[in-house]
Amino acid sequence: MLKKFVAAACVCFACIAPAFASDKADVEAAIRLNLKYANTGNDAAFMATLLPSGVVIDEFAPFHWDGIGAWAKSFGAYNGQNGITGASTKILRFRHINVGGGHAYAIVDVVYSYKQNGVTRHEKGADLFVLAKTDAGWRFQSFAWASAAGVDGGADATAAVDTVRAELDGFNTGKIDFAKLPWKGIIDEFPAYSFAGATPVADWGAAFEKTGQTDTKIALAAPIHLSINGTDAYMVLPATITGKVKGKPVREHGDFVFTLTKANGAWQSHSWAWVLE
Repeated sequence: MLKKFVAAACVCFACIAPAFASDKADVEAAIRLNLKYANTGNDAAFMATLLPSGVVIDEFAPFHWDGIGAWAKSFGAYNGQNGITGASTKILRFRHINVGGGHAYAIVDVVYSYKQNGVTRHEKGADLFVLAKTDAGWRFQSFAWASAAGVDGGADATAAVDTVRAELDGFNTGKIDFAKLPWKGIIDEFPAYSFAGATPVADWGAAFEKTGQTDTKIALAAPIHLSINGTDAYMVLPATITGKVKGKPVREHGDFVFTLTKANGAWQSHSWAWVLE
């Protein structure tokens, strides 16, 4: 049974045009219905709300998937191998809903509950959804889960964090080279919100430039979740981003959710999402 579509970036500030109230209400209704299907085990109805491609980030290895179908298969296997049953997601509040260009970016604070080998567990976090408006209504394209469940230590953990800091430091120095960034999937707060496929970095970079943001600085805090599983890693890093939009200073807070892979002894980021506070 698919019980957790949401167990569950970078920087736009006030660049989103206001969405019609009806669009936001429809997006919220779509999320509530999707979670209802997931919580009640209505797999057929749940799967009908999903689009075949997108960016998926979750807290179990390999942590990133190119498409929701691949994630769903891994999720079912993970639950079976780890004795997880009775999963459900409870909505605490809708934190943000941005709508533009036929797409939506929504952040929902939730409690994810389940039983593991008969023991009840609860985990608070944030679900980040990207939806696309279709003839059949709003459908789910991408999602990420931002958790604060624990922090691994060790040399690999340190190296993975250093890798992310080095990549994002290009914004602080003003020497960012989009052509050299390894990201294969991105979820951010400006349209089209989800960037994947053949040219995710180029597409995201072009969309970022349209926001008119300049002088971007990113201050990262210590990770609140960091999992190392062999050559895969998942981390959640609180961040403060400052910059200017049309010359006006702006500031925002949130969490970067990064996934990484290790090859030839070196960590490299694979995908990330920006979860706006």
